[in-house]
Amino acid sequence: MRKFASSPLSQLVRAANLPALLAGMLFFALGAGIVNFRNQPFAWVDYWLGQACITLMQMSSAFLKTFYDRIDQDQSPISRQSREAKDSLNNHEEDAPKQIVLPRLVFLQAGMSTLSVGAIVTVLLLARGAMSASALFLLGVAFGVAFFYSVPPLRLAYSGYGELCMAFFLANLTPAFAFVLLSHDLDAHLLGLLTFPLTLLYLAMMLALSLEHYYHDLKQGRTTMMVRLGWQRGMLLHNFLVPLAYLLLGVTALMGLSWSVLWPAMLTLPIGAFQVWQMWQIGNGAPTRWPLLRLTAYATVGLTVYLLTFSLWVG
Repeated sequence: MRKFASSPLSQLVRAANLPALLAGMLFFALGAGIVNFRNQPFAWVDYWLGQACITLMQMSSAFLKTFYDRIDQDQSPISRQSREAKDSLNNHEEDAPKQIVLPRLVFLQAGMSTLSVGAIVTVLLLARGAMSASALFLLGVAFGVAFFYSVPPLRLAYSGYGELCMAFFLANLTPAFAFVLLSHDLDAHLLGLLTFPLTLLYLAMMLALSLEHYYHDLKQGRTTMMVRLGWQRGMLLHNFLVPLAYLLLGVTALMGLSWSVLWPAMLTLPIGAFQVWQMWQIGNGAPTRWPLLRLTAYATVGLTVYLLTFSLWVG
C-alpha cells in the first residue's frame, strides 16, 4: 500500500510551530484581558494589529530556525549517513513514496517575508498613534529574543537557555506588550503577579517536551536546556517548577487579586500533578508514553492560561 509523503504546505505549517502560535494568541489575550479587567477601553484594531505583530514575529523565528537547522543537518555526518541509508532502503521498495523536501532557501524566504509583513504592521500601529515608547521598547526586546533565538551568532535555541528565552518571550513579553499597547499604562503589578507563575509552567512544559528528543539532541550537538542540565537534573527542575507555579498562583490571591479570577486556573492542578507523576515515573524507568506526556504538558499550560484569560474577560 502506497504511503503519501508530506506536502510542501504541510512542511511549512509544521515548521511554523502551531502550538507556539496558539500560545502566543492566548498570552496576548491574557495581557488584553487585564486591560479589560481594569475597565479600560481600547481599540480592537490595535488589538488585532498587535496580535499580528507577535504572530508574524513567531512565524519568522520558526522559519529561520528551520533554515539553520537544515544547514546543520546537511553538514552533519550522522544525518548524511542516515539519509543515505534511507535512500538505499527506498530504492528497494516499490511502494515507497517520493519525498518532496522543500529546499532550505524556502524557509529563509518565508522567514524574511513574515518579518517584512510584521514590520509593515508595526508601521501601521505607529501611524495610528497606538504605539507608545514603552510598547515600542517591549516590541523591540521581543523581536531581539525571537530573532536571535533562531539566528547566529547567538542562536539562543541551542545555547542551553533557549527554553528560558522562549518562556520569557511568550509568558512575559507578549502579555506585557499587549497590556502596554492597549492601556498605555506602565502599572504592571497585576501583570507580574499573573505572568511569573505562567512562565514557570511554560518552562516546565518545554523541559517535558525536550525530554523526548534528549538523546537525538545529544548526538546532534544541540545544547538544549535539558541537555545542558542532564536528564536527571532537568527532570528534577521540571518537578520543582510545576508545584511552585501553582503555589505562586495561590499566593497571588493573598496579594490582592480576586479569588474569582484565580480559582478557575487552579482547576488544572490535577493535570499538573499528573504531569509531574509521569516525569517521576520516567525517571524511575517506567515505560514512556510520549503522546500522553505531550498532551498533558500542553494541557497544563494551555488550560491554565485559557481559564485565567477567560476569567479576566468575563470577570
